[in-house]
Amino acid sequence: TRVDFLREHTRTTERQARVLEVLYIEDDIDARPDMAIVRLDRSAGALPEPIELDDSTLKFHDDVAIIGYPAEDPRNDAFVMREIFRNIFGVKRMSPGWLSGVRQDGMLLMHDCTSLGGSSGSVVVKLATGKACGLHFAGTYLDSNYAVTAAALKQRLAQIGRPIAAVPSLEISGPEGEEKRKPSKPRPPKIKDLANRKGYNPEFLGTGDLAVPLPEIPDALLGKLAPVAGRSDGELKYTNFSIKMRADRRVAFFTAVNIDGNTLFNFPRGKDAWFQDPRLEDAGHQTGEDLYAKNNFDRGHLVRRLDAASGETRAEANEGMNDTFFFTNCSPQHSRLNQKTWLSLEDYVLQNSATHDFKVTVFTGAWFQDTDRVYRGVPIPEEFWKVVVIVNEFTGRLSATAYVVSQADYMGDLEFVFGEFRTYQVPVAEIEQKTGLNFGSLSSYDPLGKIEANPRRAIGGPDDLVL
Repeated sequence: TRVDFLREHTRTTERQARVLEVLYIEDDIDARPDMAIVRLDRSAGALPEPIELDDSTLKFHDDVAIIGYPAEDPRNDAFVMREIFRNIFGVKRMSPGWLSGVRQDGMLLMHDCTSLGGSSGSVVVKLATGKACGLHFAGTYLDSNYAVTAAALKQRLAQIGRPIAAVPSLEISGPEGEEKRKPSKPRPPKIKDLANRKGYNPEFLGTGDLAVPLPEIPDALLGKLAPVAGRSDGELKYTNFSIKMRADRRVAFFTAVNIDGNTLFNFPRGKDAWFQDPRLEDAGHQTGEDLYAKNNFDRGHLVRRLDAASGETRAEANEGMNDTFFFTNCSPQHSRLNQKTWLSLEDYVLQNSATHDFKVTVFTGAWFQDTDRVYRGVPIPEEFWKVVVIVNEFTGRLSATAYVVSQADYMGDLEFVFGEFRTYQVPVAEIEQKTGLNFGSLSSYDPLGKIEANPRRAIGGPDDLVL
C-alpha cells in the first residue's frame, strides 16, 4: 500500500511513500473516533515535510480548511456534488470552513468544511497558524463534520511505544460513587432481537408493473433451501434486505436489498463483529470465523455495509448497517476482490441520471459449480453476480441489468497468485440460465436483451454501463 502526496487534478508526476505498518487502530466504540496511525517509508525521500500539530485552545468560528481526497458519494445530493466538484473526484482538494464546536472531553472537534466520502483522513488546518488542529474522520450531510483534535492525536502518538493492549479504553462512569466500567463486547443476537425486521420490500420501486418480487428458487433446488425458524419460505428478514440460504454450500442463494439514496446515512467503519444468525434451524448451514482464520479470504459482504444503512432515523439506518454483519450475508472472497468488489456498481447506478428518485433494488449471489474447490469443508465460489433494478427516469419503466465478477484467477490451489479482476455486464437471462433462479419478467426489461445477441461487456467505469 502506498500514499501519493502529489495526486492532484491534471498532475502526471507522483510522490509515493510506502506504508510499512499500522501502528495504532482506535477502539471500535461510539465514543471513540474512527482513526488509525501508520508508519511510512522515509528511505526513498518521498515524504514531504510534516505538518506541525497545533494543540492550542480551539475557538468557535476559527477559520480552518481540510485537505484530502474527496470521492464521489451517493449519500449526498448529486446535483450539489456536480456543482461543487465538477465531477472530478479522488484528487487532492482544499475545502475552507469554520470550526463549529469541540466535544467536552477535547477529543473531537466539529467543522463545516465541505467533505465527501473519501475525505476521511484529511488534515484539518488552522488557517491562522498553518498548523494541523485535527484529523477529519466522519460527517453527516447538511449537519456537521467530525475530526480528532491535535491534542488527542498527540496523546495517541505518545502511546505508540507501548503494547497496543495497554492503550486504555474510554471509561463510562455512572452516578457518583458507582464503579467505572468498560463497555462490554457485543453479545450474539437472539431470535427475539430480530423479530421486528421487515426485510426486502418488493414494492420499493413501485406497485403494479414496477413491483419486483424475490427470485424464485427452482423445484430441483428447493430441497437445498436452509430452513428458518417460524417460516416456511426460508426467508431471513433484516432491515432493508432479505436473504435465502443454500444449506449445502453455507452461502446465500441470493440477497435482495432496497437502496434508498435519499435516506442513506454514512457511518464510519469500526472493528467488524460478525455473528451467526440464530434463526437458521441448523447453525451448520452458515459459515463462521473458522473459515476465515489465517488465510487470504475476506468476509465478503453480499449486501454492502452502507447499502442497507438507510431509514427515516439514524437509529434505523444503523440497524440496517449492523444487520449486514451476519455470516449469512458474507461469502469467502479473496481480499483483493472484496476490497474492490464490483467497481462500486451500486454507486454508479445511484448517480446515473436515468435512475428515478435515487432508488435501486439489488440482488446478489454466488455462482455455484460442481468444480468449485473445497476449503475447510466449504466449496469456494469462483464467480459472483448482481442483478440491479431501477425505474428509468425517462421511460417510467423498470430497467434491469446484470453483472458478474470472477475470482478464478486467484484460486490456484487456494494458494493465491495475483491477477486483475474484471467486471462484466451480461444479460439477466444469463444469470437465470446459470443459477436456475427465476427473476420473473426482469429479463424483458434488460437493455442487453437476449444472451446470443450480446456477449459480455467489460465494465471499467460508469460510462460503460448500459441502463
